[in-house]
Amino acid sequence: MLEAFKNDLGVTVSKVSIMNTYPKIYEAFIDRKSLGKGVFNINDTLITTDSANTISDLREKLEKCQAERDVYKADYELAQEILQRVIVNANSIPNLHVESLFKEID
Repeated sequence: MLEAFKNDLGVTVSKVSIMNTYPKIYEAFIDRKSLGKGVFNINDTLITTDSANTISDLREKLEKCQAERDVYKADYELAQEILQRVIVNANSIPNLHVESLFKEID
């Protein structure tokens, strides 16, 4: 970076002077240097490519879990409706105590 200043602009500067005088240029340089190493900056957090791959895998797993949850939730709601219908129908049978339907079998 310092050589680029000297070659392109004909100015000799130190790293400290760039850090203090031109912080945005220094930040851009550090970000570009990190990117070359497979590290990038998101919201002041350094993320490696391995971390990004892990995050991507976790997002896929989350989507699968949410889809499974939706299926289980739909099955649960259907089972609740069926049980409610069974209870209503059982109440219409004379001399049947609905509670006896829910007793544990020995």
